[in-house]
Amino acid sequence: HAHRPRAARTYADLGIGTGCTLHLGTDRQDHLGRVSARAWARLTKMKILFLTPQLPYPPHKGTALRNWGLISGLAQRHEVSVLSLTDPGQCSDPAELLRETCHVGVVESPARTTGDRLRGVLATRQPDMALRLVSVTYARKLTRWLAQGGYDVVHIEGIELAPYLDIVKAAQ
Repeated sequence: HAHRPRAARTYADLGIGTGCTLHLGTDRQDHLGRVSARAWARLTKMKILFLTPQLPYPPHKGTALRNWGLISGLAQRHEVSVLSLTDPGQCSDPAELLRETCHVGVVESPARTTGDRLRGVLATRQPDMALRLVSVTYARKLTRWLAQGGYDVVHIEGIELAPYLDIVKAAQ
C-alpha cells in the first residue's frame, strides 16, 4: 500500500497550475504529483524574517541559544534575514558567522528610565515587557524590509516585540 500524505490543497499562486494538487506534510517531490521544478523550489526554499530582541550570535544563553539554533538550522535550506535590537553601548556589528549565515540588520534598543516604564504601565493596559523595546527606528526599518523583502514567514521572538505585530500584519 503506497504512502499517501494527509492534507492536500491547490496552489495556483505558486505556479503549480489551476487544479493541481499539493500534498502538505511531505518533503518528497514525488508525493506532490504534477509539480514543476520551479514550483518545487518555491515550496522548499522560503524567505524567512526573524525579529529578535537581541543579536542571536554569539549564543551564550537562553533566547540567543534558541534563536541561533532556529536561524542556523533554517538557513541551511532557506533564505533567512534577522532584524535585531542591541542594548545601548553593545557592539552592533554582527559576528562574521551570523553575517555569513543570514542577512542581518541591527537597531539600538531604546533607553527607558524608571519613570518611562511607570508611565507606560499606568497609561496603557500593556505589560512592561511589551513596551520595553518600542523603537521608531526599528519600526521604520521593519516597514522598509517588509516592503522590499517578499518574506514568506515572519518569526517574532518574544512578547517584547509584540508592538511590531501590527506592522507585520499591515504588510501582508
